[in-house]
Amino acid sequence: MLGNLPSQTRQTTPAVSRIERVMKEGRPDWDAIDFDVLCSRCDYNLRTLTRPRCPECGLEFQWPEVLGRIVNRSEFCLNIIGRPVRSAPGF
Repeated sequence: MLGNLPSQTRQTTPAVSRIERVMKEGRPDWDAIDFDVLCSRCDYNLRTLTRPRCPECGLEFQWPEVLGRIVNRSEFCLNIIGRPVRSAPGF
């Protein structure tokens, strides 16, 4: 459990550090984000919003979750023999 470890032994995972790079003071740093951020319910582009609520459908969300889904998504998958291949569009 990380809460019981001394601070010098704690390490951030690569996924967390990638999210931290696009966040500033708990909000998206839109200057550091060069990709579209879409609402998971209606696909409205959330880019430049300051509040974590979709103006189109009203979905309330947490910025780290929304950004994490995008930042941590890979465009590659492994085929049955373990070679990286580009995944099909939309997947």
